[in-house]
Amino acid sequence: GEKPFASLPQELQSLWKPHLAGCFQVEKVTRPSHLDILWSEFFITGKLTPLRKIIDTIQLIQNNLSPEAYKKLPSPGQAEKESLMRYINGLSALWSVGANLKSHQLIAFYLEAMLTRNEISDRFTTAQLAQKLKATPPQPEVPPQQRRK
Repeated sequence: GEKPFASLPQELQSLWKPHLAGCFQVEKVTRPSHLDILWSEFFITGKLTPLRKIIDTIQLIQNNLSPEAYKKLPSPGQAEKESLMRYINGLSALWSVGANLKSHQLIAFYLEAMLTRNEISDRFTTAQLAQKLKATPPQPEVPPQQRRK
């Protein structure tokens, strides 16, 4: 594979493992760690794409088993466990958007734009995000020179 670090000394170049290059790329959230990766990408780049993937995950709350429903099953199988995991991923995505919305204006900007333009794919997610946006107006970000050290 291509060695993107050609300017590094030869001994460091030998550490490049092409098969690991995509391990932090998330196309669709299928486990909780994917949300962490997407938030990291968003905070590093400020791009909308990772936030869209997080938002798309919220719809998983619907039509999947909540923990309460899962506990009521007499003997849940693999399909039920996977449904529970999808629900948890969706709920985690919703919570994380709300938590990060409180302190990051760019998230509020993107959400307002997406809601105004009807860019969110389902009504459930649209309603949830509108409620989060209305309930938790973002705080202005403190410029770096004014932050406590």
